[in-house]
Amino acid sequence: MTPLPPPPLLAAFSRIGFDIPKLIQSLWLVLVAFLSLGLAWLLGLDHPQWAAITVFVTLQPSRGQTIEKNAYRFIGTLAGSAFGLMLLMLAGSNALVIALGLGAWSGLCLFVGTLQRSYRSYGTVLAGYSAIIVAMNNSGPAEMVKWVAMDRVAAILIGTLAGIALSYVIGQRTNRDELEQKTRRILADILAQSAANLTRDGLAQARRNYQFTAAAAELSAEFATLASRRAGVHQLTDPLSDLLVCATNLLLASARAPATPELAAVIGHLATRLHAQRDFAGLQRGLTRSLSLIEDPTLEEAVIALAAALPDEEGDDHGFSLAPSEGANWNYDWRSASHAGLRIMVVTGAIGLVWYATGAAIVQYALISSAIVISLASSGVAPARAMRDVIIGQLIAGGAALACELLLWSRGFGGAEQVLAMAPFFLLYAFIRSHRRLSLSATDYALTLLLLLTPTHAVYAAHFPALAKAALAVSGGIIGYIAFRFLFPVTATRRRKALWVMIKHELQEIAQAPLGRGGSANGWRLRFIARFLKIINWTFHEAHSGERPDITMRKGLLTLSLGDLVFGARRALRRGDLPAPLRQRLLLLRRIGQSERENPRLLRALRQTRARLELCAPAAGEPELISLITRLATLCAEVEAQLDDLQRLRGIRLGAEEA
Repeated sequence: MTPLPPPPLLAAFSRIGFDIPKLIQSLWLVLVAFLSLGLAWLLGLDHPQWAAITVFVTLQPSRGQTIEKNAYRFIGTLAGSAFGLMLLMLAGSNALVIALGLGAWSGLCLFVGTLQRSYRSYGTVLAGYSAIIVAMNNSGPAEMVKWVAMDRVAAILIGTLAGIALSYVIGQRTNRDELEQKTRRILADILAQSAANLTRDGLAQARRNYQFTAAAAELSAEFATLASRRAGVHQLTDPLSDLLVCATNLLLASARAPATPELAAVIGHLATRLHAQRDFAGLQRGLTRSLSLIEDPTLEEAVIALAAALPDEEGDDHGFSLAPSEGANWNYDWRSASHAGLRIMVVTGAIGLVWYATGAAIVQYALISSAIVISLASSGVAPARAMRDVIIGQLIAGGAALACELLLWSRGFGGAEQVLAMAPFFLLYAFIRSHRRLSLSATDYALTLLLLLTPTHAVYAAHFPALAKAALAVSGGIIGYIAFRFLFPVTATRRRKALWVMIKHELQEIAQAPLGRGGSANGWRLRFIARFLKIINWTFHEAHSGERPDITMRKGLLTLSLGDLVFGARRALRRGDLPAPLRQRLLLLRRIGQSERENPRLLRALRQTRARLELCAPAAGEPELISLITRLATLCAEVEAQLDDLQRLRGIRLGAEEA
C-alpha cells in the first residue's frame, strides 16, 4: 500500500530543513517542560524554571536511559546543593572564601566526573555547578540559605518526575534484542573479515580491518552512554562491550597471523551462520572446536578470549572483565581529568574573584553560564569547535529573553502572566531542536533562556538591566571557547596522542616490572584493544584529526606485535636455562621507548636481538626453549617489517625521527 503524502504544511516544513518526527517529539517535550514550570510556580517555588530545565536536558531515546539520567541528576543536585549550603554557612559574607571554595569544588567534581562513566559522570559534574547555582542565587540572610538549596532540589524533583512520565509517552523501551542484534551483526562482519585475513595477507587489508574496527568502536561508544554499572538498568551493555573488545582482538590477531586456509573456512562458516540466526547459539562451541587448527599462540588466545566472552547456550553472560589483576584501573585518563579540573577551577575561580572585587551580583550570570558550558563540554572530542553551536543557542536565547522581558513582562505582568508569556519562547525550542542546522544548539538555548527568565510571584520588577544580564549569560559560550582553545587545549588529535602516550608508558612499565609481575599478555592485549577502540572512534569522527585511518590501524597492529615481543621476552627471562648472552640481550629490550629518538633505537635493538636469537636457537638444546627463541626471532622480524610499512605510509625513511 502506497503511504499517504504528508500534509502540505508539514511538507513545507520538511523542505526548509525541519525533521518532522523530531518536531512532533519536541512539541511534546515543550508541553511537559512548560507544565512542570507552571506546577513548580503554583507550588510557590522561587526558581521554578529548574523544573523545566530538568525536562529539557534529561530526555533520552529510551525510558531506562531517561530514568537513570534523572536519578543521577537528582543525586548530583542534592550533593551540590549540600556543599553550596555548607560553604555559605561556613563562609558567611566572606565573598573571597565563597569564590575560591566554589572554584575548588567545581574543579574536584569535574576531575572525578571525567574519570567516571555514563550518567554517574553526569551526576558528579552536575554537583559541581549545582553548588555555584545555589551559592549565587542566595541573596537573603545566612539563616535563609537552606531554603535556596531546598527550592532548587524541589524544582528538580518536579522536573525529574515530569521527565520520567514523558519518557513513557515518547521514549522507547530499552530493547535487549536490538542491542544484541547490533552486536551480532558486527561480530559476524568481524568474523568474516578475520577469515579473509587468514586466507591471504591480513596486514595488506588495513583499510578493511579499519572499517570493521570503526564499526565496533562506534557501537562500543554507544554502549558507554547506556551503562553506568553492571547490575543497573542496562546491565546487558557491559558484557556486550567486552564482547566487542574480544572480537576486535581476534580481528587484529588474524591480521598478524600466518595464512591458515582451513581455519579461515571454519571462521567464515561461523560468520555466515551468525548472520543468519537471531542469537549466539553454537558460536562458542564452534570457536572452541577451531582451536585444534590454530598454531599461532596469539591467535589461539584471541579465540579463547572471544569464546569466554560469549553468552553461554542459556544466554547468560560470563561477566568477563577487562580489569587487570593487580587492581589498578588502566583505563583512567588521569591527564585529561586533571586538565579538565584545573580548567574549570581557573575559570570559575577567576570569575568568582571578579565578583568578589566588584561586588556586582549580576556577575553570577557569567559564572553560572560558563560553569555549565565548560562542565558539560569537557568530555567532548573537540569542545572548542562545539562552542560554535553553544554560542548560537545562547545568542538566540539572549534575544528571546530580552524580547520577553522588555516587550511583555515590563508591561506590569504579574506572576501568572509572566509564566504564560514564556510559552512562545518555549515553543521556539521545538523548532530549534528539530531543524537540521540548529538542533545542536537547542539545549544551550533552553538553559540560557531559563537562566535569564525567572518568573516571580509578584508584579514584574527588573533586578538587573536586561541587556547586561543577557550579555553576561551569553558570554558563557565565548568564555568556554577561550578556555578550551588556550587553557589546556582539547582536540581529537591531542586526545588521541595522549592515549597513545598512556599505551606506550604502560608497555614500558610492564617491560621494566619485576619478572613475577606485569600481568598476562592476553590481559594487556584486551586492555589495549579497549583503548584502541576509543582512538579509532576519534579518528573516524574527527575529519581533522591529522592521522589517516590506515596509519592508525598500522600503529595498532605494530603495538600489538611489540607487546607480544615484550611478554615473550619476559617469559624467556623467567627460564633458568636461558643462555647468558641471550639473557643480556633480552634485558636490553626493557629500555625500549625511553629514548627521544625512539624509532632508530627500536630498530637497532630489534636487529641486534634477532641476530642473537637466530645465533642461539640451534644450540638451545631443549625443544621448548628452541621453540620459544624461534618465536621471539619471528616477532622481532614482524615488528621490524611493520615499522618499515608504517614509516613508508608516513613517507618517512625507516629509522627517521617521527614528526
